[in-house]
Amino acid sequence: MKITKIFACIAFSVLLSHLGWSSDCPGLCVQSRTDAITLCGSGCINSYSCSLSTCTCSFSCRTIGGCPHAPTASILLRDHLPNVELASLHNPETQSSASNIKLDVVPQAEVPLAVRNLSVSNDWGRQVSTLTYTIKNESASHLRAMSMMIALFNDRNEPLGAEVLREDLGLNPGEERRVQSSLSHYVDSGQAVRIAFTSYRTDAQTWTAEHEQLITSMKRR
Repeated sequence: MKITKIFACIAFSVLLSHLGWSSDCPGLCVQSRTDAITLCGSGCINSYSCSLSTCTCSFSCRTIGGCPHAPTASILLRDHLPNVELASLHNPETQSSASNIKLDVVPQAEVPLAVRNLSVSNDWGRQVSTLTYTIKNESASHLRAMSMMIALFNDRNEPLGAEVLREDLGLNPGEERRVQSSLSHYVDSGQAVRIAFTSYRTDAQTWTAEHEQLITSMKRR
């Protein structure tokens, strides 16, 4: 009887722990599956991965039965999704150490955050791309959390895949931070990286983007 109670207590503790971290990004994986269909097209998702423990999701697109494009092997998902810090982007200064990669940010006037010195660098041998930038909180409130969508397109403007990342930052008004994050996709030369803010939470406000409209804007850029 005591053993049964002990196992019951352990199970309840695990459940509470699960609920604790999953509440940091409620609905993330469901929304990300919808995003994959919207970006890639129905039946055109090559691979998909989502982790509530790190609040990150990633997917790639494929060509089958009328799908318009096929991703190269270098952008397929790696097994592990990193826990990264990302911020909303507004009028960024962009550069890339990788050859001929275009960095583009969807304008979002409603986002009270700024990014400068945005860049992508590649480690070809390990097939790892790293996003680096400086994030500044330009709102009047303490920034608690944020999420971003990072989408990849080839030189024909066809979507190759995307990742959605969320992170707690804790930035005071006017505070900035330098961030370096490994991406779940490898960004090849000639590809475009398009970035948009999908949500943020401050002490005074919680905001979420309309994902379908946001992805449509990404495709049209």
